[in-house]
Amino acid sequence: MKKGELEIFLKVKRQDGPDGISYWERFEFSVPAETTVLSLISKISEEPVTDEGKPSTHVCVESSCGRGLCGSCSMLINGRPMLACKTMVSDLDSRITVEPLAKFPVIRDLVTDKSSMCGDLLYHELWSGCESLPSDDGGSPDFARFEAGRQRLSASFMDCLMCGACVEVCPSVTSRSKFPGAWLFSVMLGMSLNCSDLSAIKKMRRSAAGPEGLSQCEGVGNCSEFCPMGLRLSDAMGIAGFEAAVQSLIDFIREES
Repeated sequence: MKKGELEIFLKVKRQDGPDGISYWERFEFSVPAETTVLSLISKISEEPVTDEGKPSTHVCVESSCGRGLCGSCSMLINGRPMLACKTMVSDLDSRITVEPLAKFPVIRDLVTDKSSMCGDLLYHELWSGCESLPSDDGGSPDFARFEAGRQRLSASFMDCLMCGACVEVCPSVTSRSKFPGAWLFSVMLGMSLNCSDLSAIKKMRRSAAGPEGLSQCEGVGNCSEFCPMGLRLSDAMGIAGFEAAVQSLIDFIREES
């Protein structure tokens, strides 16, 4: 081992296909302290031999940007949902365990099928009829300040990577429920702040108030704690919940009148 390097013992949960049986393999590496977990996993391809000297194969892992901007390399690292490309081995124990997210179907090894998140977007019709607000009113300073604040707030809720971390740690997301997780309502809130179509905003609020919406949230707050982007998902859920409740009250009053 070279000076300044760390001795890392990596344990990887493998699965050869969607219907395969999972199994574990262990590897040992000496790597620089600035090595990411994603880079560590890629080293298996360079020397596919376990710590017992048995031949192994390339570990399948999904990655794209390598900079924590796409969310594709999300996985469980020492039991916590994290982005492998942003997690440094120097920030972890010398014994590192990686496995696929447990609440998504495994495609192969560490790659999971997150298409259900796209399905949730379609089910709640988030993109339906929502056009952006105009960004110019002729140069009014007051409008410019309002616009800057609105865009910052909207962006803060729209920065979701759809990595699945909040889904993984949410006790309300189970095989028996259809609760999508906090990410959806954060995106929904961000869109409503940037939408000029009042009917589309009402539609989003009614969707949030529906039986598969915010009422299923248990309010634990794991979503905010584990979000790799640091999004205040609990706050987004609270604001979206308030707007949904107001919309439900308005609808009820109009039905009764």
